[in-house]
Amino acid sequence: MHVEIFQNSRAREIEEEFMAWRRRHPGGKLLNFRPAGTFMIHRSTCGHFEGGTTEKFANERKVCSESEADLRAWADLEGVEIVPCGSCMPGSD
Repeated sequence: MHVEIFQNSRAREIEEEFMAWRRRHPGGKLLNFRPAGTFMIHRSTCGHFEGGTTEKFANERKVCSESEADLRAWADLEGVEIVPCGSCMPGSD
């Protein structure tokens, strides 16, 4: 299982690293933490990550991978629920 996690501490650097990951992995998927305690799964190209603030990018944990199966395995290990993004992954479960 291979995942990369982006969160907190160095806000500007984390945002830049996350955006660079998205550019390097156009076929990848990512989990974005939601205040409700769930993670939303997105395609790496989802428009929800364009034009946000540094604080938003850094404070919401993102777990990224080329493999959706790896993200689901990570979520199972962590005991968290995944919900699909209605914009980039409609109808997914």
